Amino acid sequence: MKDSPSRKWAFRIMATLGAAILVSAIGAVIMPNGQSRVVQGVVVGVIDGDTLILRVDDRERVCIRLAGLDAPEKRQDFWEAAKRSLSDLVFRRPVRVAVVDVDASGRFVGKVYTADLFVNAEQVGRGMAWGRGRYSRDERLVARQAEARQQGKGLWAAADPVPPWEFRDH
Repeated sequence: MKDSPSRKWAFRIMATLGAAILVSAIGAVIMPNGQSRVVQGVVVGVIDGDTLILRVDDRERVCIRLAGLDAPEKRQDFWEAAKRSLSDLVFRRPVRVAVVDVDASGRFVGKVYTADLFVNAEQVGRGMAWGRGRYSRDERLVARQAEARQQGKGLWAAADPVPPWEFRDH
């Protein structure tokens, strides 16, 4: 059956409108000059020790990776503990995310805050993630990692914890 001109016209309008909404949504998060924008919502899921799902309105859900840290991978020691720790900190709670990047998987990468806590630093301070290596330029995370390591917290209780980036390479 041949499409009518009015159907084609309606399709073009809808496609253009959809593209405009997508571009404006991304632009609202990352500004061209590289500064971060803040996204707010309620955490509705925790994937692992450094990734969560944020509900930003009634329907939209956004995947957020915590900036500057790397938590143990699935099937790696401390993976479950790291996931549980992040869940205890943020699940079903409102958070603000200062988005600094979008990673290769399409996740927003950001600094996550509750009303009174910098969540990224807390995860590292609990010994649930590395705050240095490939992902960190934030001195607060480096300092919190040094404290956690010295105190033998979390993954630092192990004799020789394997960083996630090395685990992924095997």
